[in-house]
Amino acid sequence: MSLVIGHLSLVICHWLFVIGYLSFVIGCLSLVVCHWLLVICHLLFVVWELGMGNWYKDGC
Repeated sequence: MSLVIGHLSLVICHWLFVIGYLSFVIGCLSLVVCHWLLVICHLLFVVWELGMGNWYKDGC
């Protein structure tokens, strides 16, 4: 289950980064919004790391 969560986190993180980068390039969103998208991305990586850690501990 945590492997699925980790994969979804990476997919969501990828799209948040793409949205943040494109909005920065074309100027549709403010830098503050881009910053928060990257913060969310970082938090998803933390969740993924915790999930993978639990996955390895479970021995699955």
